[in-house]
Amino acid sequence: MTRTTVSAPDVADVQLIAAADESSPILALAIILGAVTGARRGELCALRWADVNWPRRVLTIARSLTEIDGRRQ
Repeated sequence: MTRTTVSAPDVADVQLIAAADESSPILALAIILGAVTGARRGELCALRWADVNWPRRVLTIARSLTEIDGRRQ
């Protein structure tokens, strides 16, 4: 496992999250998860509770949700 350095969010990031949290806490959580994990939008939308291992503090991203011509796949 490699270690990475994480920097604190700047003021614009904090303002974006605060604004999203006012209208939709779920949207704010998705923004935070995307920023922290680097996950794509489809990967965030496809997350399930079974993907979270709480004791080990591990989130597994194993699938992605896509939409083609108005149909989810």
